[in-house]
Amino acid sequence: MNLPDPRALEDAGWQLDYATEQLAPLVELLELRCAEPPTNPAHRARWEQNAALLRALKIYTGSVSVLHELEAQQVGEMRKEMTEAQLRYTMMGVERDYLKQEVQQLNQRYYDVLDTLIALQDRLPPLPVPHALPA
Repeated sequence: MNLPDPRALEDAGWQLDYATEQLAPLVELLELRCAEPPTNPAHRARWEQNAALLRALKIYTGSVSVLHELEAQQVGEMRKEMTEAQLRYTMMGVERDYLKQEVQQLNQRYYDVLDTLIALQDRLPPLPVPHALPA
């Protein structure tokens, strides 16, 4: 699995935090300006633009925070999956080493038993061959 660079993710998170810090006071100021509609009709168009900008910023910041949470969740899941895969890989290596050692022991045991059988065969007299049965 191709995981994103952890340093790039951390940097992107810091940039998001910094942008949020810079934007928060401006949004608060905009909220204060849009709290009440102006009494002067000449300022009404400007107030409506500011209110529209404020609504758009709230929608945007909400979407960004949801996206940021989903991204963090996805990266967490990918890291969990990679950790599990690494554990399985390590366990496969341990099992491989165990099986190699077992094969070596069984191989040695096979040749020991074979040597014993050959020694017994050399010591014992040959078995008589039964006569062929009449057809």
